[in-house]
Amino acid sequence: MGRDRAIVTPFPGTTRDAIEELVFLEGFPFRFVDTAGIRESDDPVERIGVERARACLKQADVVIAVFDRSQPLEAEDWELARSIRGRPHLVVLNKSDLPPKLSREELERLYPGETILEVSALTGEGKEALLQALVEYVQHSVGPEEDLALLTARQKEELTGILGSLEEALKALEGEVSLDVVGVLVDEALLGMKRLIGEAVDEEVLRTLFSQFCIGK
Repeated sequence: MGRDRAIVTPFPGTTRDAIEELVFLEGFPFRFVDTAGIRESDDPVERIGVERARACLKQADVVIAVFDRSQPLEAEDWELARSIRGRPHLVVLNKSDLPPKLSREELERLYPGETILEVSALTGEGKEALLQALVEYVQHSVGPEEDLALLTARQKEELTGILGSLEEALKALEGEVSLDVVGVLVDEALLGMKRLIGEAVDEEVLRTLFSQFCIGK
């Protein structure tokens, strides 16, 4: 994310709920979901978090399996490996800034022949390689850029409007127009983006929906 988003401590079980954020990487929208670790716990709240993590895992388009490089493999790690076997995933060793107690060779026994990325969430080391691996996965999944197409005319119109608002905002900045005007144009672009990904629905979208589809009570 490039900023602090979640509470982090050295103690297992700190993350309880699923935390979501939308990030655009090279034009692709990624909805990252940070979940509780999949492990056994006597804490009823943490157990709910683990069940939510399992549900997110089933729905994810690609799973980032994160292992603690500073600790040896535990039973939970083997369970995680089994959970994502056969699903699209990336394997990541975190805490590359600490002395290793988990070697790449040990992890390769869980994921033979797979690429293993090393990162440090604390220092940011390896972050760019991880993000690039995600982008390359999506590019490989959807095919060449020239093969991509918008689903509807409304989406194309929405994107055109977003681009227009941003271009007008840039012109306003270059012309030293009031920041209030720039703010309105940026707000229009943001609202268009929310409509595009389904986070905002205005009356025009509803009219289009009801005019094109027969919706019963």
